Amino acid sequence: RAGRRTWRALAVDLALMLPSLGFIVLFFGYPLVLNVLRSIGLAPFTGVPRYTLEHYQRLLNARLYHDSAVFTVWVAVGTTLVSLVIAIPLSVVVRYSFPGKALYMALSKVPLMIPGVVVIFLFFAIAGRGALLTQLFERIGWTLPNLVHDRGGWGVIIAQAWGDVPFMVLIISSVMVSISSDLVEAARNLGASGWRVLWHVLIPMALPGITAATLLEFVRVFGAYAIPAAVGPIYPTPLPALLQREAFDRGHWEMAAAIANVMVVPSAVVLILYYLGFKRREGLGRR
Repeated sequence: RAGRRTWRALAVDLALMLPSLGFIVLFFGYPLVLNVLRSIGLAPFTGVPRYTLEHYQRLLNARLYHDSAVFTVWVAVGTTLVSLVIAIPLSVVVRYSFPGKALYMALSKVPLMIPGVVVIFLFFAIAGRGALLTQLFERIGWTLPNLVHDRGGWGVIIAQAWGDVPFMVLIISSVMVSISSDLVEAARNLGASGWRVLWHVLIPMALPGITAATLLEFVRVFGAYAIPAAVGPIYPTPLPALLQREAFDRGHWEMAAAIANVMVVPSAVVLILYYLGFKRREGLGRR
């Protein structure tokens, strides 16, 4: 009887899991497998299958794809670091009460409601050639560095960070607010300055939220298309823009599939490392 109950419970659990498992397999697993098959010439319903690794060989050997990959990683890392440096102080401010806090909270979320295309337009209007900020610098005798289509990608980093900082603030501030004020007061009573409280109490306590926000931001920016394609340089082309060009402009779907698979790898590695680190931290906490 106990065995029958166990099998019945297992069957019920499987039946309850089928809808979610079916959704994951159909809309995530199947496209990924199909993309891998397409990149090696074995996709069904696309003509005569012919196994090949030439697309991955081109990715490894051609300088165009190498430079695009390096540039995409640089923009993702740079945007993540810039956003993090700005988001942490803004998240700390949320812990305290001050006049106008409600207005501050509302204004800090405005970039989340602005589409990427509008962010691009605003960036060109402010930092483009002959734009407001450029003219302002010229009047005081300074020359604003070129931020539109610059090969260093600084314009992309600034524009992307402007829209992504509130996203990181939402995650980090939710953890910051949950930190007990008693810990902060105890540190201050022991003579800790404001900077010491920040570095030795608030940031370590909020580290899970900071880590999650950092990794999610990296994944978001690494796969971003609109801002890097519009504000970024003509060469090197960001990988998402290169993928779009190969697929829709040139019709090289197999090459586009290979680029897509390569783009999945860094994001997957980052999330796996985060998961393993989280499990390790959880295990140490239980001890």
